[in-house]
Amino acid sequence: MKKNVTLKTIDHDFCFVIGNGPSLTFEDLEAIKVYPTFTVNFFHKGCPEFPSTYHVLLDPCFGNEECLPYVLDLYDSHGTTKFITRQNVAKQLLTLNKVDRIFGTYPVLAQYRDFVRCNMTKSMTGSVNVIPFAIQCALYMGYKNIFLLGCDFNSYANLKVEHFYKHGKDRMTSIGEDLRWSSFVHYHHYALQAYAQRTDCKIINLTPGSLIDAYPRNSLNLILNKIEKKNNDFKAY
Repeated sequence: MKKNVTLKTIDHDFCFVIGNGPSLTFEDLEAIKVYPTFTVNFFHKGCPEFPSTYHVLLDPCFGNEECLPYVLDLYDSHGTTKFITRQNVAKQLLTLNKVDRIFGTYPVLAQYRDFVRCNMTKSMTGSVNVIPFAIQCALYMGYKNIFLLGCDFNSYANLKVEHFYKHGKDRMTSIGEDLRWSSFVHYHHYALQAYAQRTDCKIINLTPGSLIDAYPRNSLNLILNKIEKKNNDFKAY
């Protein structure tokens, strides 16, 4: 994990963390593909050509026989994307000669109150959901302005689980069980907001209708206008 320090070399002070919520269907991803982006999990099922800067694979399933072919195909077809995953999955990929763009992490620490550890070269705070973990990686790398897209986080309030690339999947757990685990994710976001305030960073939710209420809200169009107007300088944001 020591090589993760090389991820701290960044060209912008802002990035986009993109979830897989159904609202992403209505967003103009072409407008942000030239900027630093974090995508997650099965995002490329819906946008196979999108040139992610980083792709985060937090779930252990990405090392098993069912999901590993997806990861290998993604690695081969996206020649500049850097892949961030768990240490055990990273080791498995390294044995398959997928070396240069694989970054392993060790997310084993429990999130409690305002405790968050983002250091990717050491044990990190674990997460029930991939988005808080992707935010932690962005904070570690040095991004001072982190914009969330496609982070609806409303599956526990719907009868079916929706993603922008697949509609109407029956839930695997009851609404009550989903709500219980989702509460942990909400409190993780609250801790990340407190961490951002302590470190002079901004996390801003650009997802219309998102149930994540930890961060200030804005819209993608307004943020893109600010980027153009300020020539990528968010010091006065």
